[in-house]
Amino acid sequence: MKIISFKPFLAAALLCLLPVQVLAQTCPDIQGFADLNCDSKLQITFVGDSIVTGFGDTENSNRGGYVLRLQQRFGEASIKSIAANGLKTTGLLELLADAFEKAKAPETLAILLESDVVILDVGRNDRLVPKPVRDAYRSLQLVGSRIRRGVGKLAGFTPLVVTSVMMVPGRANLARFVRKLNAIILKGDTPDRPADLRFDKVSPDNLSQDKLHPSSKGYQALFKVAESYLIEQLPAETRRGKAEK
Repeated sequence: MKIISFKPFLAAALLCLLPVQVLAQTCPDIQGFADLNCDSKLQITFVGDSIVTGFGDTENSNRGGYVLRLQQRFGEASIKSIAANGLKTTGLLELLADAFEKAKAPETLAILLESDVVILDVGRNDRLVPKPVRDAYRSLQLVGSRIRRGVGKLAGFTPLVVTSVMMVPGRANLARFVRKLNAIILKGDTPDRPADLRFDKVSPDNLSQDKLHPSSKGYQALFKVAESYLIEQLPAETRRGKAEK
């Protein structure tokens, strides 16, 4: 008669009961990045408006932008985007409510639940509401907290949410709004709530004729900023986040 040991099965069962955050403490890093959800994959998701969709990137039929270039550069990682032209923080909050609470945005939900890192590049369109700059920043903070809370509740881990400092447009009124919002974003930069992806370093000379969207040259410049950030800064921030869990 064959004797079956139940110890391995018991160990596996107990392992399954551990929160993902506990498991992530022992999961191997992926090329320097902490595997925050412990799935042996690295996924970074950019969330935003037409600059995330790549509008104005004529070399790629007005789609792609810096996200496409990052996908091509980092083939070993999964680079995703959740974006819509004209998206405001209010619209993004509605989308998150649909995803987490109403089961109306399954694709968005699936992407977020697999994301180790979520990078926000959104807020410039809030100038069109109109709303005070402080209100736009509060909405950005609420977006980050809802992503962390929603993913934590459903998937048992907390993704790192990064708020980017936006590229400044060429139109005067919108430029003033974005500069003020960027200043508040930078002041809110903390180790567990990073706001240090500096798209604002890209010159307005890289905008297309509408003075709102980057040209293909501009998207290449944004890509270089993001590439440097993903290589030089983001890995340490994910590891710090894992250590604090």
